Amino acid sequence: MRPGSKAKIHPRGALALAVALAAMLAGCTTATEPATTNDASDEPAAAASMENETAPGTSVADAPHLHDYWSGRERVTLIDTDFTVEPPSALLWGAQTTRFLGETAFGGAFVTLPEGAIVYEGTGRMEITVTWSEPSITGMRFLHRHAGSGEIQPWTETPNGKTVALEVTPEMTDMPHAQTSRWVFLMAASGTPAVAIGTFHVLIEIVKTRDVTEWPAHPDLWGGQPQVLIAEAEGHTEGRVAPTGIASTDPWAVPADAIPAQRLVPMGAATLRVTVTVLDLEEAIQIERLHLLARTALDVEFDFDDQGDPVEVSDDGLTWTWQRTIEMDETDNPYAEASAWAFRVVAGSAGEELPPCDYGCYEADLRYHLTAVVEKAAPEA
Repeated sequence: MRPGSKAKIHPRGALALAVALAAMLAGCTTATEPATTNDASDEPAAAASMENETAPGTSVADAPHLHDYWSGRERVTLIDTDFTVEPPSALLWGAQTTRFLGETAFGGAFVTLPEGAIVYEGTGRMEITVTWSEPSITGMRFLHRHAGSGEIQPWTETPNGKTVALEVTPEMTDMPHAQTSRWVFLMAASGTPAVAIGTFHVLIEIVKTRDVTEWPAHPDLWGGQPQVLIAEAEGHTEGRVAPTGIASTDPWAVPADAIPAQRLVPMGAATLRVTVTVLDLEEAIQIERLHLLARTALDVEFDFDDQGDPVEVSDDGLTWTWQRTIEMDETDNPYAEASAWAFRVVAGSAGEELPPCDYGCYEADLRYHLTAVVEKAAPEA
């Protein structure tokens, strides 16, 4: 999607504020086509400068290399879009922001950057301009999360029509080759009372202030093997309560029952296979359904998504296996200190999805053993 086109602002819903705001954003807050466009590339990865020569049988990643997506530009527009908040949505925003953030804001929008719009290496400043003309908007502010950290950043006020500049350090930029940015914003009303009913416009641009430097060769995370065991641990789910994190005060907090990956998911990973074996049950009942939830390096809201139906279940119903493909954007930064991936297991009755339970209330307390393996794509014949 070209920056400046219609933006998707619906949160994906497994963590606290994302769950709470999903209903209000669906059909109540909309993004519309802007009157202007920009010249940012639809596919920034195609513009990368990868001029280093390598030996036969090796890739550019095996040697120091450049990633220059600027194509001679000094400024690139990431999003240039109108957002409209209807009165019913504003009321829901007020209730849920009070509950989850301790700050009352009647109206706002989740803003994620369009596909293909990323914060390039070399960015030193991000400029954010929010404008409106309707008297029913008392002011605007935002929270954000950048690509270098999972922590939510403090509120930033955005006076009407005035540009706010954020300093962008090298570790806050998106990964080269990415098509989806890990930056995400929560725009919300400010003032006393804080009200945003009507249309406001969001313009986000990045400015190049640093040279694009040569990256070192990517570390060999595969160790010469076609598979990598990224996680192996015992976990525990609690019975008859909603999953941990639904009532969290931090919308991007990692739930306490999550199992983080112990090793990075390497670039080139094509398949994920997760096996969960139930070790014991506190109650002697049959498990009707296990749900595997996973968070990848692509999940900009640090959301955990249901991985769908298992590909295999043992005859005794205690061992469940899931398998799916991995997109390049979901892999970890090869220079990261820790993986962004994590896993959760929810035991519940199939089809039972009653508030406040997501994916069904737990049927029993249980301990389980989880292994997660990623595998390279098979070489072409």
